[in-house]
Amino acid sequence: MAAVNFNGRQISDAVVKQILQNLCDYFQASVNVTSGNRTTVPEGGSPDSLHLSNRAADFHVEGVDDGTVYLNLRNLGFKQVFTGGHGYEFIWHGIHTKTGGAHLHLGRYGSNQSGYINFYQEGITPEGKGKYSLDIKNTLPNGVYQKIDISDLAK
Repeated sequence: MAAVNFNGRQISDAVVKQILQNLCDYFQASVNVTSGNRTTVPEGGSPDSLHLSNRAADFHVEGVDDGTVYLNLRNLGFKQVFTGGHGYEFIWHGIHTKTGGAHLHLGRYGSNQSGYINFYQEGITPEGKGKYSLDIKNTLPNGVYQKIDISDLAK
């Protein structure tokens, strides 16, 4: 059964934890957390990181390439994974990242009336190292996440 493996990392934000579980359900695969709450800024990290506000997680979806996860969520899956009423950032840190290794990042800005997700890329190409490029901003429908059968997406 797919589960969130926190690997000893703490994530205090209940919404972020729920989105990680939603990712497990959506991809039918476990999520492996590599970073959560932080009190310091690691080399290459941002001094404004949502990790410092205890509202972020870095992770990989087991058996699914980071780029595939990112593109799937950006193009279609965001409505099935993210809960409305919050602002999020979702970052694909590629193999050329300045942050210490390729990974996906989920952060929650806070609660608001109109939910949205800013999808960013950083370090996907050598020229993109350290450059956060806003790829797209998707608006979320109001309401809560609804579990779907991933096999329906292939139809």
